[in-house]
Parts: sequence; structure tokens; C-alpha cells
Amino acid sequence: MNTTQFKKTMLATAIAVSLLPVYTIASPNKVKQFGKNAPFLIDELPTGKVKSKLKSLAYNKQQKALKWLHSFAFTEHDLKHIQIDNEGGVLFGDSFDMPEPATTVTESTTLPQTISAADTFKLHSKPGATNVIYIDVNGHTFSNTAWSSSTIEARPFDTDGNTASFSSAELSQIAEIWHRIAEDYAPFNTDVTTEEPSNFGPTTGRILITHNQEVTGKNMPYSTAGGVAYVNVWGRSNYASYYSPALVYYNNLASYAPYISEAASHEMGHNLGLSHDGTSTQAYYGGHGSNFVSWGAIMGVGYYTNVTQWSKGEYTDASQQQDDIQLITNHLNSRADDHGNDIFSPTALLVDVQGNINVTSPETDPQNIAKDNKGIIGSSSDVDYFSFDAGTGPLDIIVTPAWDSFYNNARRGANLDIKVSLYNWEGQLITSNDPLDETDAQITTTVSSGQYLLAISGVGNSLSPYSDYGSLGQYFISGKVEPYSQVSDNTAPSPNPMGWAVAPYSQSRTSISMQASTATDESGGIQYNFICVSGSNCSDSDWQSSSQYTATGLLAGSNYSFQVMAKDAYNNTTQPSSTASANTAANNPPLTANSSISTQEDQDVIIDLASQSSDADGDALSFTIQSPTVNGTITNLNNGSVSYVPNNNFNGTDSFNYTVNDGFGGTANGSVSISVIAVNDAPVASAFAPANSEVLSIDFSSVGSFDPDSNNTLSYNWNFGDGNSSPQANPTHSYAVAGTYNVTLTVKDDHNITDSASITVTLTDPATLPPETPNNLSYTVNKTVTGRGKNKIVSGTIVLNWETSNSATHYNVWRCEETTTGKGKNRSTICSYSLFDTSDTISFTSLLTDSTVRFKISAENSNGSSSFSNEVIIKP
Repeated sequence: MNTTQFKKTMLATAIAVSLLPVYTIASPNKVKQFGKNAPFLIDELPTGKVKSKLKSLAYNKQQKALKWLHSFAFTEHDLKHIQIDNEGGVLFGDSFDMPEPATTVTESTTLPQTISAADTFKLHSKPGATNVIYIDVNGHTFSNTAWSSSTIEARPFDTDGNTASFSSAELSQIAEIWHRIAEDYAPFNTDVTTEEPSNFGPTTGRILITHNQEVTGKNMPYSTAGGVAYVNVWGRSNYASYYSPALVYYNNLASYAPYISEAASHEMGHNLGLSHDGTSTQAYYGGHGSNFVSWGAIMGVGYYTNVTQWSKGEYTDASQQQDDIQLITNHLNSRADDHGNDIFSPTALLVDVQGNINVTSPETDPQNIAKDNKGIIGSSSDVDYFSFDAGTGPLDIIVTPAWDSFYNNARRGANLDIKVSLYNWEGQLITSNDPLDETDAQITTTVSSGQYLLAISGVGNSLSPYSDYGSLGQYFISGKVEPYSQVSDNTAPSPNPMGWAVAPYSQSRTSISMQASTATDESGGIQYNFICVSGSNCSDSDWQSSSQYTATGLLAGSNYSFQVMAKDAYNNTTQPSSTASANTAANNPPLTANSSISTQEDQDVIIDLASQSSDADGDALSFTIQSPTVNGTITNLNNGSVSYVPNNNFNGTDSFNYTVNDGFGGTANGSVSISVIAVNDAPVASAFAPANSEVLSIDFSSVGSFDPDSNNTLSYNWNFGDGNSSPQANPTHSYAVAGTYNVTLTVKDDHNITDSASITVTLTDPATLPPETPNNLSYTVNKTVTGRGKNKIVSGTIVLNWETSNSATHYNVWRCEETTTGKGKNRSTICSYSLFDTSDTISFTSLLTDSTVRFKISAENSNGSSSFSNEVIIKP
């Protein structure tokens, strides 16, 4: 048999089978799309706050917002959650108002494992990565950001009312939040950490987990949301200083770690340019499936599902097919593969002398000192292979996703669904496991003594269903096999002292590779520890099963020295090897040239800095704006170019300085001079008149019309909609006939550039109107008293007067006389009006009575009656 060819065939078959799709990708629902790949005009947006805000912005800020909105994809349902700030910045305010599905799993009552405060705030998912996501739970004070020009004092994470310190329960929640977010970003070259970075820049994000009210009690920005974040700002030169942090309000999320972490990953997704996974009727997709394989999208609402993944819209009724993983990779890059992908390059499992396969988790081993028996599936094509020795007897190996550390049997929120396969040393499949109702996988079988291979991959699920697209993340291998050798051993591996198979040598400007001599020992379990003797930014490898090691993150052009040791399964350790040294390759700094460009007034321009720069090492260069422009807005596009938007109506010269960085400590400085050429701006027309009038003569006003160019003189032309016009700025026009007229004002500057504004006026003929209400009704009493006692007689008159009502033919006098019934608490007074008389004048005289009377007046003509005047009350 051709063993090598057989292994290759078996490997290809195994991988092909593991990557078979589990269901057909859904077609995107015909929900209205906007933004990237779906350009739009403002008037094409549905009526709502986004459209209104865009129309209210000044021109340059409106253009900034429009360009921003076209940098990512969104649907009509997202418009409910998209916010535009006063400067034209675009953000998502996420309410996460999805109902919880009925099908769920009972949560575990197991108490979380405690973690020390020191460990809690030193958690790292990938130390040394160039991209950093900082989980900030300590409270944060910040000012002069896109959130507010004033100071914001955000509270620390607090679930027990004590903000002075964190309880053990809170520390465990913080660790769980970190682990869940780290799981979501595990496939990428980024360090998710709870330790505050020493500096913040374009590739350092901050997720601030805080209360929705400041320390002072003032509401935080968009305080009713679960989370809020600016969209597509990662990598901008002012990302950390202006558009960060992303805000997550824990008290709006039930102060519950699974919800908080889902929201945090979601908001950072917005920073990275992702929009929502929704449906034809909802902005957020709430997921599908049940029990441990229920599935949700991180950019939808994954609160109530056990598997949450990045998505590309494969579920039924998906609103869009945005490739989340590719968009994130564009910013963060993929994580380097941690284990061999075929049977020819497996990583050795660490099995102790009793046959135990032990593994630590981020919570039990926060510094990840024990690196063995764990890994990360970084892509849908990633298959990690491990080798191990086993004696004759039972074999039980379980591979568990990250949720094993989350302490919850429900709302697990992990991404990886695992398939595990067991092969013999010749590459023949012995057995595999991929349960449809769970995401972990377990191999339980009996084997004969020998060497074996374990293959681990991320898969989809045909029951739920979901594909293997987002089935990525951390896994942990544990279990037991029969010991391959149970010989007691007190002898260190050979050679002793250890030696070098390949002495340290420069791999690049930041890395040095080396290989130890292969150690042998009858008890097996050989591990190597590469010791950094000298050099900056260098650390030991810790014990590992591979005899090869590459030290990374080193300084260019620097000297480093190393030794190596080996130990066996019984911890018998060799003496260190001789010290060997190597220099990292020297770095050539980049070069850049000063340049000049021109653009027209109110016209933005893309400035290609990369074309003015070079690097002898061929490094990918990054650019940072050092001193911004004074008369415009400069934005780093993070692709070697910047955009410049001159201030509205500005013309003249502007400039900015920048620094180019090669990523290896080499920098160069440059400047760009910008000439903004003056152009004639269109005038702006503004027309005003009363919308409704009861006279046919109307005053029109052009107040608010202007020309941005101060040296221009405007001319005016009013079209009154009845065939007449006027060249006056503020004319008065008399219409012959009542009705509704569309009136247009056109203004023209000295260069014959025009602008128009239209209004509608409605005129009513006064001859068709009822009279106006008679106002200011008053009275006088002329009273005469004769006789005394029982013979006393009071007589006289009441004289009513009021103001004239235009177009009245006569006036109606309305009168009521008060009557009182009952006594004490039961006493009540009533007064019912009726038409008492009419008057052709604005005065009326009535006899004085011994009762309390009330009067009102109305005016009347052939078109009807007016409303009542004020009331007067005359007592005897």
C-alpha cells in the first residue's frame, strides 16, 4: 500500500465530508436596502428621523453623513435604530426589543467559580496582538468626543449597590463577560482584554459596560438603548479619541452576563462596520431552533439562543447577506492557525503518566500558563490534528466549546459546534462524533496500544439548522486513555544537557525561530521550554510538546539569546542547553514626500498618501494625521488615503501633517498643502406668506434668501400663481378671486445661477364669511330705590355694550336667569341660556330684575353666526 498517498486521500475525504453544507442558503428577503451597494438620495429614504435629520444638517455635515451611510449596508428596518449626530456622524442605538422564544432550556443552578480581582483585570485572549478590544467595567470619564463636548462620568459595573469594590459574584460576571466576548472574536488577530491598554489608537477599541445614568444622575447618551456605537469607525485616526467608547448599559440588559456580552460583541461589530441581521419585518433576527442547538446571529439578537455566531444571512427570511467574518477580517485580520491541518503535522496531546488528558480554561488559568490540549477553530476550513499514545483499553475523550466555562446550561452563547474524529496512525478513520442535539463531541471506544490522531473541526447542524460558516472559536480537550507506559522513571530525557537541532536564527524583523534536539525518554510525555536569556519584549515559551519555537513580538535589529530544556512525563528535567544568540533583521524606515493638491470650493477630495510613500521592506504602511486641517474636515480612510471636505463655502489654502508608520518602529513625517479654488455658489431662496388669509391682498417676504458669495447681488421674481408676477423682494399682491395658489420665488445671482422656493396660500372671500365674534361685552346698571322695609321697590335698567363685529347685520342677545334649588350641601344653581332679543346696534337695554341674570352676545349675517362673546353676570 502507498501509505503516504492513502493518508492524503483519507485526509481529503475527511475534510470534504466535514465541510458538506447542512442546508441551503436562504435568499435575501426583498426588504428595502440602502447604503453600500445600494446608493440612495435623501428623498428616497422613508419618512422618519434619519431623513429629517439629514435635511436639517448644514451642507458639509449632510454630505459627511451621506458618505458615512454609504460606507455600510442597512435596511429600512434599521432606520429605527440609526442615529445621526449634529456633526453628521452615524451610529446605532440598539433597543434589542425582541420577545424571548417560548422554547428554552432550564438554566443551571451551579454557582460560578470565583476568580481573584488581580486575575479578573489581567485577562487576555491574545496578548501582543496589534488589535485590542478593551472591556472597561471600571467606570470611565471622557470629554470632547462624538458623544458629547462636555464631560461624561460613566459609572462602573455594579450589581450590588457598592461601587467602591467588586464582589466575588461581580468578578465572576466580569470574567464570564470577557470570556464570551473573547469567544466571539477568537478567530481574529485581536486581544480581548480586561487590562486597560497603556495607550489607545486607531486599532484599540473600548467597550464601556456602564449604567445608563452618569455618576451625577444625568442620562448617558441614548440612555434607553441596550447598547449604542458609532458604525464603521475602527481604524480611523480619531477612533479612540473621538468615536470611542462603544456603550453597553448593563442595567438595561437585566445586569445579566449573557445579555451584556452579546450586546458588547454586537456594538463592537458596529464599530467594525457591521449592520443588523434582521428579517422582512424586524430589524433584529431573534434566532431559531431549540435547546442546545438553538441558533442566533450576533448582529441580530442572540440573547435567547445557545449558539450565537457571525452570519452571512443564511437563515430563512434574512434581510441581507452581509459577510460578517470577511468584514471583521478586513479590519482585524485572521488569527494565525495554532495547530496543523493534516495528519502529517499534528500537535502532541499532553497525556500524564496516569493517562489523564487535562486542560485549563481562561477562568482556571487566566494567564494561560498551561497551553496544551486546547485550540481555536479559525475558519470553516480549519481542521486541527492532535497525536497521542494510548495503551490497550478504554478511551474517553471529550472536546468542549467555550461554553464549558460560562457556568450556564442555557443561553450559552458560544460559537463553535464541534465534530471530533479518531484516526489510527495510518490515517484510517476509527470513529467520529457530531451529535445533532449538542455542540460538544465525545469519543468513547476501546483501542489497542499504539499511536492515534484526533481531528477537530467546526460544523453546522442540520436539525436547527445552521451551516459551518460561523462555527468557529475555542475548544478544550479532556479525558482519559490507558497509559502507554507505566514504567517508573527517575531519569531526565536525553540528551542532557539539551542541545540545538537548529540554533536560533532570524525569521523576520520581529521573530526568531529555533528547534531543540529531539529528546527521548522511555516514559514519554516529552515537553520543551525555550528560555529567553536576554533581549527586550522577549519571554519564555513555557512548556510545550513541540520541539520547534518561534519567539514573536521582538524588536527589529536587536540581539536575543536563548536556552532550551526538556522534561518527561515524570517531570524529570534536563539541564539547559548552551546559550545561542541571533539578531532580528534590521528595519528600513519608510519614506514619504510632501505634496500639494487642489480641489474646488465645497468639493471633497481623496488624497492618496500611499502613492507619496514607500518602504524598502515592502511593509504595509499606516498613516496617522498629526495636525488636522483648519478649514475643513480630514478623515483617515485607513487604506492609504484620506478624505478632505472643505468647510462650507471656504476657499483658500489649507494643510495638514501626517506620520507614516511601517509597523516595525520606522516612521516618516509628511505634509499636504491643499488649495481650495473659489467657485460661484448657488443662491438660496426662502419665501414666506400667511398660509391662510381672509383678505385678498397678501404681503410676501423673501427674508431668509441669501447668496453664500457676499459679492453677488440677488434679483427676485415672484410668480403668484394667478398669471401675475413681481420683481420686488417683498411685494404685496391683490388677488381677484379667492382660492388656493401655488406661489414660487426665484432668486438669481450675478452669474445667472438660480434657486427657487415654493409656498401655498389659501384665500377666502370676506363676503362669504360669517361675522367676527363681538368682543369686550360690558354692562352698566341704572338703579332706582323707593320706599322702605316691606314697601321697598327696586327698579331700573341694564345697559349692555360691545365692540363692532365686521360684516354683522344684527346681534343676538342671549340671556339666562339663575335658579337655586336645595339647601346646604344639596344646594345647586342652574342657568340655561336662550335667545332673549336682537339688536341692530352695539348696545342693548333690559329691565333690572330681582334675580341674578347672565348675558352673552353673538353676531349674525346671511352667512351664519359668530361664536359667543364673553359672559357678564348681573346680580340684583
